[in-house]
Amino acid sequence: MDRSIRLINSSRLKTLLKHHNEFILLTVIASESSPVDCPVSNMTKGETSISDYKSYGMTEQNYRTAKKNLEKWGFITSRVTGKLTMATLLDSTIYVTENITPNGMPNGKKTPKKKAEKVKYLETVLLSDKEFENLINGWGGEGRKYGSKENVLKGAEILDQYLRSHGKKYQSHYAVMQGWVYDRFCQDNPREASKPKKEYGIKESDWK
Repeated sequence: MDRSIRLINSSRLKTLLKHHNEFILLTVIASESSPVDCPVSNMTKGETSISDYKSYGMTEQNYRTAKKNLEKWGFITSRVTGKLTMATLLDSTIYVTENITPNGMPNGKKTPKKKAEKVKYLETVLLSDKEFENLINGWGGEGRKYGSKENVLKGAEILDQYLRSHGKKYQSHYAVMQGWVYDRFCQDNPREASKPKKEYGIKESDWK
C-alpha cells in the first residue's frame, strides 16, 4: 500500500527548513512509515527503518545529530531492534500521512475504514484498548511495559499534566507513553517499572 503525505505550511516548518538534515530525515520517516503492524519484521504501524543514512546523503554524524534533534524537539520517537533503528512520527504540524488505495485515492475518501476507538483518560490522553494493553504487557511481549493497569494510569497522569500545562499536541499519545513518559514514570516509581529490553530515544520535547 502506497503512502501519501501532506506538508503543512506552518511556523514550525519555516523553522525546521533551516535545519537541512533534520528536515530530510523527518521527510523519510513520514513518507516511508509502515501503514500496518508487521510482527514478522517487528515493525509497528507508523514505524520505518532509518538505519540507511547514506542513502539520504548523510554521514553517520549528520544522521545521529539529526535524529537526536528530532527526538529532542518532539517530532519523532525511535527504538533499536537488532541492527536496525526504527522511528515513528509523533507530530503532525509538519507532515500528515495517509494511506493510498489501489484506485489512487487517499484511504477513507470513498471507502472509509473505522479507526480503533480511542478512550479518553483523565482530561487529554487518548488510547485505544489495544494500545492500553500493549502498554501493560509490551508490544509483542517485548520493549517497555508498565506491568499493570494502575501503572499505565500513572503514566497517563504524567502525560495529561504535561499536555494541559504546555498546550502540546502529539499525533500518537501511545508512542509518547512509550518514550519520555515511561522514563519519567520509572524515575517516580523505580520499584514498579519493568526494565525495558530495548532503548527508546524520545525525550521530553524542548522545541525552540
